[in-house]
Amino acid sequence: MLDTGNSARDLSGMYFSTPDRDNDRWSSHCADDWGGGWWFNACYSAFLNGPWYPGSWTNPWYPTVRYGREIKETLMMIKPH
Repeated sequence: MLDTGNSARDLSGMYFSTPDRDNDRWSSHCADDWGGGWWFNACYSAFLNGPWYPGSWTNPWYPTVRYGREIKETLMMIKPH
């Protein structure tokens, strides 16, 4: 889910970041800091790869999902052009 009402959660147009390639808009290196690749904007916001331990992550996809523990599984589907 893209939260276009919050600039930190809006992933539109973001490039994929990896520990060796910092493409986010945050002052630190999100993929390196959080241990995984993603289309980061402001690090953990909308980071499908976690972290998922209880209490570690709040408002991952606000307002739809308020706590990481509410998510039981995920499925990522890529649509070809």
